Amino acid sequence: MKIHIESFDRETNDLHYKVAPDSYSGDFSDVSATAANVPSLDLVDINDTQNVLIAVANQSSSIIDRESSNKEVSATTKDLYTALEGNNYDVSDADIVAYLDPSKDFDAANEAAWLAVEESFPVVDAIIMEKLLSVKYKQVQTAARIRPSDGAIVAVIITELYAGQSGAVVFTEGVKLLNDTSMYGVPLMGMNTNQGGVPKEDLTAWQEAQGMTAIRGTVHDYIYSAMDSTMWANRQRAIINKERDAAIDIPVTYSSHTWDCDELSRTNLVETLIVYGSGIVPAGFMWRTADNQNIPADLAYLEGLSKVMAEQKNAAFIASWLRKASLDAIVDGATTTEAEKIAAIQLV
Repeated sequence: MKIHIESFDRETNDLHYKVAPDSYSGDFSDVSATAANVPSLDLVDINDTQNVLIAVANQSSSIIDRESSNKEVSATTKDLYTALEGNNYDVSDADIVAYLDPSKDFDAANEAAWLAVEESFPVVDAIIMEKLLSVKYKQVQTAARIRPSDGAIVAVIITELYAGQSGAVVFTEGVKLLNDTSMYGVPLMGMNTNQGGVPKEDLTAWQEAQGMTAIRGTVHDYIYSAMDSTMWANRQRAIINKERDAAIDIPVTYSSHTWDCDELSRTNLVETLIVYGSGIVPAGFMWRTADNQNIPADLAYLEGLSKVMAEQKNAAFIASWLRKASLDAIVDGATTTEAEKIAAIQLV
């Protein structure tokens, strides 16, 4: 990959850099910069700029000794990082592997196998990913996994594990995370490394006990939950729910006017009917259309509008129930292969 060192902030110790694939031929002006904090001089020999670049190429501050984050960065090290500003570098995957774990040789076959797995993952809906990443799991740090080939978000990844000596908290919260991602049909990936006091073999045993599969990646051994027919069905259910909610929110037509029908509009209408339900609306009362027309409205008019909105909502739910029933029939089918199920699920 190609790396451009944007700048180094000597006050915050943030190294701002840009990363692009080998095929990139631009000047990095169209690439967004990322910051990695450099808290101590334990990262590299101050004369070894290549190691600095490899750390940057991995786009991870986890390489830096977090236990030494309270140490001051020496002036000499600051000078090293400052000297990198404005430079472009080429760093190979093999270099990264050699730096992170000298005992491992770069294995092109394993790398190809991992990339094939990632290519099989479907793109995760942005709203669903936002829901997953907004949940806070104790001592578990999550992020969206961006597929290098196309920049698509395809999984949730556990980027760091902070735990006590037994790692029990991580495992408990990890199960919650795995259940949540499975519910939305989103693969969960874990970097199989010795992190946060959890021995690598314990982390491997835990993840494999959850039905996850291990495969060597470029830098880490990745553990991931495979996209089987159950996961595809869960993903499709999440999509159905999203499309159902969108159908409910479509503006409705009533009395030759178009009216907003999103959740706020429906709530406002229901609250108004509750307030004036036992009497009459004030003189000159009006209701505003989707195109900002003020239309005179009495209780009967508002009740008619509310009925149209309720009917649209009910129809959307009925349609979603029928689609989910079709999904269940496909998943439970005993005469079709796994590949046939997955293909059929995507058509529901």
